[in-house]
Amino acid sequence: MLSPREAVQILLAPSLQEGNFCKTTPRAIQHNVTFLVDRTHLKHEDDIKSDDMGAWRNKGVLKYRFAMDEDSGDLYQLDEDDIPAADWAIYRLKRLC
Repeated sequence: MLSPREAVQILLAPSLQEGNFCKTTPRAIQHNVTFLVDRTHLKHEDDIKSDDMGAWRNKGVLKYRFAMDEDSGDLYQLDEDDIPAADWAIYRLKRLC
């Protein structure tokens, strides 16, 4: 399972690597995991919702904040009360539970 930091690093990478993305919707998953799906390979954008896992209930959203130093490219995970430098880019990752 990707940590929030790993998922953000992949998404913000200057060049995306082919092996980091699923080309089909993952099925029969039996534990908590994170997937990055390349939707351009799906026949329809709603196909991502068809995972053959039955119905599930959204129990909330986990939110993570990150700041990236534009000069160095360093990524920092922030607490809600952290205020990054003014020239840093801010990113928010949301995960459905």
